[in-house]
Formats: sequence, C-alpha cells, structure tokens
Amino acid sequence: MPKCTACNQGQRAEQLIDTCFRWGERWVLFRNVPAQVCDLCGDKEMSQEVAERLAELANPASGITPTNFLYTPVMDLEELKKAWGRGELPVVSTETTEPTTLDANEPMKEQIDIETLVYTYA
Repeated sequence: MPKCTACNQGQRAEQLIDTCFRWGERWVLFRNVPAQVCDLCGDKEMSQEVAERLAELANPASGITPTNFLYTPVMDLEELKKAWGRGELPVVSTETTEPTTLDANEPMKEQIDIETLVYTYA
C-alpha cells in the first residue's frame, strides 16, 4: 500500500468515496468514486484519469443524465450573519423556496414541524 502524501504516516488503500465537483454554479455529487484513502488521517486522493472523467461528466454539455437529484440546502454564513444582526432568524419551508423570518427574541416552540428547516447563525 502506498504511503499517505498528506500525513506521511498512514497507508493509502483503494476505497469508493462520495465527492462533489463544481462546474460554474452547478454542483454535482458523485458517488462510488474510486480513490486512495489514508487509514490514519482520512485524506482522499483520486487519480488524474478519474478527476478528468468527473470533470467531463459534471459539464452540462456532456448530455449525461444524472442517476438521481437531491435537494441541497445552501448555508450562506454572511447572509445568516446579516439576518441575525437584524434580529431575524431565517426559516425556509420545504413547501416554498422563499425564506421567511421569525423574531429572534420570540421563544421557539418546543416542537418544530419536521417539514420546516430552521437555520440559525451562532
């Protein structure tokens, strides 16, 4: 097994990993990607050939249809910080893409509807 180039102590072994690739504003999640993973520090390294193939697949012009689609929440810490500074607690419902706000001084309900995602900036 090859030695880890990140920590210089662990050993790398072939594993299948999940990784994300960005193409402009588009993010693509790749699952079951072959990579070398360090047994000590967990660093992941894929071959140049695999990385180039992922770049080809991530390009919308490739015409490859994804095997699945996921809803991906976006956490912009600067936007959350601004909202919190205004005394607002951003809330995004799964039923709409438009954010609403709650008063940060208002006590939270003990139970939150499972269909509502609540993001706070701490």
